[in-house]
Amino acid sequence: MTTLKTLRDDILHNSNDLVRVMRQCHRLAVESNVKQVRDWLELELSGYPLNKALPSYRVVQVQSYAQLRGNHIQVSRVMVPADFVPEDLREGVNKAHLRNGIADYLPLLHGRRDDELQDIWPQHHLRKLDDGQPFAAGMRCVAAWRSMNRHAIHDLVNAIRARLLRALTEIEIHSRALAADARPGRLGATVRQPDFAHLASANSAQPASVFARQGRAVA
Repeated sequence: MTTLKTLRDDILHNSNDLVRVMRQCHRLAVESNVKQVRDWLELELSGYPLNKALPSYRVVQVQSYAQLRGNHIQVSRVMVPADFVPEDLREGVNKAHLRNGIADYLPLLHGRRDDELQDIWPQHHLRKLDDGQPFAAGMRCVAAWRSMNRHAIHDLVNAIRARLLRALTEIEIHSRALAADARPGRLGATVRQPDFAHLASANSAQPASVFARQGRAVA
């Protein structure tokens, strides 16, 4: 159980190498045959495919803004209300679905918590927005983006750390039960399987690209 204690210490002391800790937890989950923990960690490390529901901590509230041009004027930043957006795009206007593997988001932890992070709208979304002519006559949307504060990434990482601590407890319980079953003369005991069903959310939508810092992308 020394490995479990070391991993707990790393999680509690906010080890910078979160991916390493998660991979070690995954190895223990595989060795202990704790399927729910194993599957969850594989999704967190590799990313959630479109057909997989996201846990609630990976659905983040955001705000969309647009840059407008026309009538010999330019508006550099105007909020885009959801009602202005075609119905099939509304889900993504105020929510970001963070489907990438956790390693993609860790670089975004560096900087002020209130820094603005941006996710640029694709061009075909701009065209659909313009088709509805939601803004003043003669004004055209030339750029749009979703914005959130860096603290949302901190919240994501903290949620994963909390889940990891619970996962380690499940692994420990399962490992002790397996060890007890292996003792000579002991009949097989029923092993309680961990319940990680709560990790999935009913919400799923289009994947969000990794947010970029305003003005330049963060690899």
